[in-house]
Amino acid sequence: MQSRTDAAKQPPVRLYLDFDGTLTGQGGQGTFNFLANKNWLMFLRENSHSPSEEIAKEMLNKIRELNADDSKNPGLNLVAGAANFLKTMLAQGAEIIIVSRNYKAFIQAVLEYGGLNDNEIKQIAIYDKIKVDSAPLEKRDVVQAIESQKQDNVPYVICDDDETDRIEMGKGVLDAAKAKEDVQAKNIVMPDYSTGQFDWNAISKTTQEIIIKQQLIQLGRNPNDAQKITTKEAIQTLQSIVDFEADTERVKRMQKLIGLRSTVVNEGKRDALNKLQNAYEAYEKTRQSTSSTFAEVETAFNNVQESLVNVKKVAQTEKDKLFLSSIRHSRVLEETEKLLPNEDKQSSFPTTRKK
Repeated sequence: MQSRTDAAKQPPVRLYLDFDGTLTGQGGQGTFNFLANKNWLMFLRENSHSPSEEIAKEMLNKIRELNADDSKNPGLNLVAGAANFLKTMLAQGAEIIIVSRNYKAFIQAVLEYGGLNDNEIKQIAIYDKIKVDSAPLEKRDVVQAIESQKQDNVPYVICDDDETDRIEMGKGVLDAAKAKEDVQAKNIVMPDYSTGQFDWNAISKTTQEIIIKQQLIQLGRNPNDAQKITTKEAIQTLQSIVDFEADTERVKRMQKLIGLRSTVVNEGKRDALNKLQNAYEAYEKTRQSTSSTFAEVETAFNNVQESLVNVKKVAQTEKDKLFLSSIRHSRVLEETEKLLPNEDKQSSFPTTRKK
């Protein structure tokens, strides 16, 4: 089993995505023609060295000011399922890299126009202007350069409506592996779709299966258990466990919170902390056992979360502000409360502090 210091240091999957005709409904040439007709192409070129985020906001305003017909241009719109795919992949820890001949600011504007927020867009690496404005690099060169800096061995999903570019990006991955003398075969999935016809729901399903298997491997579990992890709740729990195992500071804070039981006089609070300790020790034992199933690890982890919530509820009942402050400062409940039902969230002790 991997140690906590090794767990989740690498993404469960790396996505290399084209933009025009892959995430959007129109190929690059058609989109460039539209941009040129609107005099936007010159605007992008003249401002290509300015901060892309600023130019992207100006581009977004230009798109929003278009008439109804122009605003429906497929080059300005993400295809069905693309936005949800990107959001889902980011939430599950995937690394997303867009490699495109278009301009970064335009890509960022269309992503926001399609429903992604600023934080999500910032998490997506964008390598733009490939073979544009006298740029000498091909997509294969860009991917190889990126991969040469990576110290991991993860599965890949490569999507590009141009078959040549798709194959060349795959070769870029393999070129980098060969240069690093990484002889392990690379797991590369390259869905084949025509321009503007990518089925992102199907690709999402395939990619999620890859992610789940990788997360199970990171936790020392049998990747074949992925077939049993099909519900949204189970997928979310798996992600929570992976995040927890990767956050060594959070683990330390958990242990520090449990350690408060030696200083607590109140029987109810001490009992709640003892139950948390027992639940945590049971989780650790189950997690480290190679014979335990993921279902058993899931149950043990959920017991820890329930015990954490119980500790807080006991402190609320006792109206012990000092103890509640200790819980809040430990921050171990921040992630847990994201999983709580709404009624539990509403009853939680307020986390705002006095200024």
